Amino acid sequence: MQLNAETKENQRAWKLTKAELAISIIGGIMFIVEILACFFFYYNACSLDLLLYIGWALLILGFVMMALPRMALSRSGGIPEGKSWVHTTVIVDKGIYGVVRHPLYVGWMLSIIGMTLISQHWVTLLLGIIPLLMVIHYTRYEDKSNVEKFGESYTFYSERVPMMNFVVGLARYLKQRGSS
Repeated sequence: MQLNAETKENQRAWKLTKAELAISIIGGIMFIVEILACFFFYYNACSLDLLLYIGWALLILGFVMMALPRMALSRSGGIPEGKSWVHTTVIVDKGIYGVVRHPLYVGWMLSIIGMTLISQHWVTLLLGIIPLLMVIHYTRYEDKSNVEKFGESYTFYSERVPMMNFVVGLARYLKQRGSS
């Protein structure tokens, strides 16, 4: 699915409002503070080992999910020479992008939830709320941007692959691979 040559090269660049920029900065700071709170002040605060183990599993899965998009887009995204992996010219619908449309954002969400479970403290729960809402907002924004960039091809892709529901996406992906 090749991008129309008439599309502006920088169309994918986000144009944030001042409010969105402020929320991004605040959300980023809160994410960093959540990391510090989780690992230096409130690690396993309630001593619930099951939550601790689930949290670590989600955190590790989140990091993996954040790494996979770069590899998939670099390999299959039709990136012009000298451009970064975010300057794709084709819709990638294989690998992790055949499971969810926004694996990077799923990774962020899993990491935030994982740190909350590792910490087991209300402070990390509160610190994670703004970053979670920010991720949800940018996921929707990214979908809208991709519809503008790729048109009907992206709309068709979005009907086949869930936005962020990894469980449903994995089930569909495995079913599709099994029937091939």
